[in-house]
Amino acid sequence: MKIIDLFEIAELPTPAQTNAWAESIKLKYGLENFDLWQYPGGDLKLDTLVVPKGIRKEGLGTKVMEELIRYADAHGFRLILSVAVHDDRMGTTSRARLIRFYKRFGFVENKGRNKDFTVRASMIRKPKSIMNQKVS
Repeated sequence: MKIIDLFEIAELPTPAQTNAWAESIKLKYGLENFDLWQYPGGDLKLDTLVVPKGIRKEGLGTKVMEELIRYADAHGFRLILSVAVHDDRMGTTSRARLIRFYKRFGFVENKGRNKDFTVRASMIRKPKSIMNQKVS
């Protein structure tokens, strides 16, 4: 008997649906920017996530990432991103700090034994089964 993976039967949202979802998250949290790119192969690329300067350090980035993880896992998307370099205007204080931040959400650096030559992104997160996740 074959075990059916939930990702096999779930329909992927269209890029337009993903863009609409991202825009709703941007508005919900009052983000300056939240850009996602959906690729035909099932990858979602987090291109930009900018929390406004006056409300940084209040956990909004974590809340947005938690929503992004739920969305990606629900649809079987692999998440990819490239960690930014120091940029005060965008709120990037430290590349190392950002790497630690993304690792909290299950991202791994795209190097060494984790290297995936099919993408140029510096970090990757494979989808997790939503069957084993707690629902809040």
